[in-house]
Amino acid sequence: AKLERFDIRDSICLKVGGFKHGQVVTHPGVTTTTKLGVVIGVRLIDDVPKLFFHWDGKPGAGTFASLDTLQLQVAGSRTLQEAPDDFLDEPEPTPEVRELTKDLQFTFSFPMGTHFPKPGLFDIRDDVCLGVGGFRHGQVIEDEDGDHAVVVGV
Repeated sequence: AKLERFDIRDSICLKVGGFKHGQVVTHPGVTTTTKLGVVIGVRLIDDVPKLFFHWDGKPGAGTFASLDTLQLQVAGSRTLQEAPDDFLDEPEPTPEVRELTKDLQFTFSFPMGTHFPKPGLFDIRDDVCLGVGGFRHGQVIEDEDGDHAVVVGV
């Protein structure tokens, strides 16, 4: 993943999607815990301008194929902090983790990506998963917000 820059000018956001940067929106039909989104800005996707939203409790920002059918409603506004350039920087791997890379066995196929998943191969051996992330393949983990995920592999 990498940080992307957005055009956050009100005139552009309004023209592309009908909302301004920082506006909080709701979807009247949503009954999940992710009820609020905030307008981020506009980016080009396949040379087409798209308005992006960040939904509370979800990673990153995304867009919709058709905003017209969603009936989003403005529920307020937020001041957004721009992510620092080093936001996605990962710490340098330890020598032990580097050593593991020489012996990875990508034998398990599973979709990778949150918005447009593509098949990827993972090493699911316990010693590798424990060595890199501290968890075993198949374990269910919970973050500080109570969201659950299943460990796939390395």
